[in-house]
Amino acid sequence: MKTLIGFEEARRLTLAHAPLCGTKAVLLLEAAGLTAAEEVIAAVDSPSLSTSRKDGYAVCSEDLETASPEAPACLNLKGALSAGTTAAIGISRGEAVRVTTGARLPPGADAVVSEEFCQEQEGTISCRATAAPGRNILSRGTDVRAGESVVRPGECLSPPMLGLVAAAGRENIVVFKPPRVAVIATGDEVLAPGRPLAEGQLYASNLVEICAWLKLRRSGCGSNGPMCLSPAEAPGAVKKT
Repeated sequence: MKTLIGFEEARRLTLAHAPLCGTKAVLLLEAAGLTAAEEVIAAVDSPSLSTSRKDGYAVCSEDLETASPEAPACLNLKGALSAGTTAAIGISRGEAVRVTTGARLPPGADAVVSEEFCQEQEGTISCRATAAPGRNILSRGTDVRAGESVVRPGECLSPPMLGLVAAAGRENIVVFKPPRVAVIATGDEVLAPGRPLAEGQLYASNLVEICAWLKLRRSGCGSNGPMCLSPAEAPGAVKKT
């Protein structure tokens, strides 16, 4: 007696008998949509230093507690830092450093006030707004912390996840190889698209759609374009990709 099963049972049986395809190391730029076969542990903090989120002035937040347009706080300007520079500039109470977006936070500063709230003149700045501790600062390790697990085996590698892997200090990753899939349209009336139709025949539109889905799915199936043939044609011509 024939036993009918549902979709979930069919999927369970399929996955239980489908062998893994092996693994390989690929560059991160080639890994999108593939499945991780290893755990990735961050080797570095990202960002590696606390940096400014905006163009403005690094300050001690306490100096601006009462700052307002009517009563701006006046601070001495000690210098300037831009992204990537490592000049040794620190500040004390009553001082500020000009910073650009991405510049490291100088020692002694705990906030950045946006430049639109400041006016610079002859070595001083007037701040017309407050800046609470942490304002406009991207703290060290905000995105990734050294020793943190970024990816685990079995996870699909999406573009945001690959960005984290790169931030963690990796240039490649071990992934499972994409499966090789053959798709066959059954029925003597089914014909490959683009060929002349005889009476009673139809094009294998469902098969083309299935192949397209395979190519777009996360597994990477069909990346070389599955060949779809009717059984009415030579069976030996069916190609696997």
